[in-house]
Amino acid sequence: MTLGDLPDHRSPFMPRPQGWLTCALLVALPGVVLGAGEGNALARARLGRKLPAFAKSPAPVRELLHVNLLNSPDDERLALTVLQGLVNRKQPRIYITQNPGWHGPAGIPKSVEGLKARGHVLRDVEDSLSLVAAFKDCVRGAALYGSNLKSDPAALHKLNALTLYCALNDALPVTPQLNEKLRLPVLFDARGKLKTAAESYEWAYRELWPKANHRALAITCPTHIVMRDYLVANRIMPVWISAEMSAAAEEKCLRFLDETEPNSPLMGCWGGYGEQPAGRVSEADLQRLASLRGKFIVVTDGCFNLTVHSGLPFRLPAARPPRPAAAPLTGKVYVCFTFTDGDNLQYLQQYFRSAQWWGNPARGKVPLAWSLSPSAAELIPDVVEDLMATKTDNDEFVCSTAGTGLMTPALYGRDLYANHSALYSEYLKLTGLGMNASGLRAAHLGDTSGVPWTRADFDEWAKAIPAMDGILGDYGPARGVFSSDAALFTSTGTPVVRAVVAPGHGAPDENSAKEFADAVRSATPAARPSFVHVCLINWFNSPQVVADAVRLLGPDYEPVLPSRLFDLLRASRTKGSR
Repeated sequence: MTLGDLPDHRSPFMPRPQGWLTCALLVALPGVVLGAGEGNALARARLGRKLPAFAKSPAPVRELLHVNLLNSPDDERLALTVLQGLVNRKQPRIYITQNPGWHGPAGIPKSVEGLKARGHVLRDVEDSLSLVAAFKDCVRGAALYGSNLKSDPAALHKLNALTLYCALNDALPVTPQLNEKLRLPVLFDARGKLKTAAESYEWAYRELWPKANHRALAITCPTHIVMRDYLVANRIMPVWISAEMSAAAEEKCLRFLDETEPNSPLMGCWGGYGEQPAGRVSEADLQRLASLRGKFIVVTDGCFNLTVHSGLPFRLPAARPPRPAAAPLTGKVYVCFTFTDGDNLQYLQQYFRSAQWWGNPARGKVPLAWSLSPSAAELIPDVVEDLMATKTDNDEFVCSTAGTGLMTPALYGRDLYANHSALYSEYLKLTGLGMNASGLRAAHLGDTSGVPWTRADFDEWAKAIPAMDGILGDYGPARGVFSSDAALFTSTGTPVVRAVVAPGHGAPDENSAKEFADAVRSATPAARPSFVHVCLINWFNSPQVVADAVRLLGPDYEPVLPSRLFDLLRASRTKGSR
């Protein structure tokens, strides 16, 4: 059963009547804890979500029909991406090349190579619009919208509402000009209707939301097209909080977030990257909003052909022979370097394998940790398989940032009339299952919401996921953490090494390695041996910069993988207790 096959329902986890601004202000006040009720029997009965946490497609057909839309107008791209969702819902048969935004289509060739390596064939279709006739059994008609929407940002929100309408009614969103070519019967004419964000989301909430999938939601700009095949296939509502919206319209958007089931993904992205209409909610604000309501964020807005890639099986590579025994503990500074942003699936699919990161010639020269989301193995398993198959003995993957998605432990589920502790425990179980399925033995856990992780948070994770070898703490240095107390153990004996430095402030240049080495030296504690975690914000670093910095640091500094760091820390504790 896919999520799209679930019966219609409304979530029993109803939110507290609290606006987003109120929540944000409360979170910002030190010492304020948002309470929650204990929930009811029905709410408790809905717990127990199991993997997969995401809707996944059936296995794709061997021969996929491929259309190249890189030079196609937006109305054709939107209509054909929605068609892809309708067709691929039953079994993936269409693959589309189009610009996914963000870093452009550079990642598409590698994805195609991965499909071919699995035995799939892409057959080019020259006339892309001919697919509508070829799959006429999947399309009942058209939902019309005006061709001049971009001149009126407020009216653009109707494209989000029409996406769900088409998903539920087997329709294609088309302009009148495009429908002159397609000649589809008109099921709904949105021209002159849904003229504002408030009207669009009120109509969608009243007419469409009762039949939609309540186990996922997307926040995505109405003009961003590429992920809509997945939203349509799985009947997921897209919403967008934009700069020109009224407070009333914003509250209408947040109703969808309120009523999506807890421990469900909020897909898409917060924006702030030049979208039109421009987004208003920052990464930190959206993470707080979602966490308060017990949802986690998975950045997927630029992921392409998810209806195809999510239908691929994930196969863990065979275990490599064990590494030779490492040298015993000495009086050195042991340093673990961790690259961030493996929680960002659009980055993994589009750009991660480029020359700055995974394709960097210096990768493998120095031990490096790479963060990776368990969600990636569900939605883009071919990417994860390729990474695991091409890693060197000096590469090691760790669970990224906050587990299955982005979330804030201190806030999770606090704004619900439900047992927020039980919700959070379920989230941790989901993450543990995902880590096990992805072969991840450690985690890099840190804050991107302005609410730092605490020792108590790490302790709770260690108790919930006892199979973890250890925890690398913090997305950049956390407030109140000093080099002298950055290495610690949880109550269950799980080692934790918190970040005390995050070198880099822009794209790597000729000064990066020296600045990097100087920053690491300044953060090194005086005691020996020492254990240092360096958080590498990926946008500002590369394997070459790390290799050059290690050379500058000299022989007193020994770079190690997370697994080695944790072993050394345990050995240090044992030695100190004698």
